[in-house]
Amino acid sequence: MQTDAQRDRILETGLEKFRKFGIRRVTMDEIARDLRISKKTLYRHFPDKESLVRACTDRIAGTVIPIVSEALSRDGPPMERIVQAWRGFAMIPHLLSAELIADLRADYPHIWSDIDARRHEVIGRFEKLIADGVRSGDIRPDVHPKVVMRLILAVVEQVMVPDVLARGEFTPAEAVGTIITVFSRGMCATAPPTFEEPRS
Repeated sequence: MQTDAQRDRILETGLEKFRKFGIRRVTMDEIARDLRISKKTLYRHFPDKESLVRACTDRIAGTVIPIVSEALSRDGPPMERIVQAWRGFAMIPHLLSAELIADLRADYPHIWSDIDARRHEVIGRFEKLIADGVRSGDIRPDVHPKVVMRLILAVVEQVMVPDVLARGEFTPAEAVGTIITVFSRGMCATAPPTFEEPRS
């Protein structure tokens, strides 16, 4: 349908601009101008900027969460499933930017809170997978699943945050790759599966 296609174009343009410039610096007028549509058309799909921001965050979650959920739910050795799930998380730096995250946290805390809750729920599912890996012998027997979960949450909250990423000491992709390598190599009873960063 043409209306759906138009909505998708607005969403893609909004997300691209929010990712590049942050949310604060982008106006609805600019988005309408870039797409060569009237503000009336834009507001028919998204009645205000917040509704566009929420749709953008839903699009990001809808890209990442199904990949992670499928990896966690499928059959196979636990470490392979963990690495597949991390591949989903590794897409996040390509979908977000430090500016976008900073503006979300500052100006739309309720949306950020929803994102954070989803993130914790998905990461929490790793605990059962790690416990399965310990039982199967894929993960070292001295690895405690609850400790690993707290470590993962602490690393995500201390590394994958705007003020740290904004320093430019490493890219978001480098951060994710390092986190995956350290955790997988530290937990594996045998050589872990190789992690390859997804292509954007």
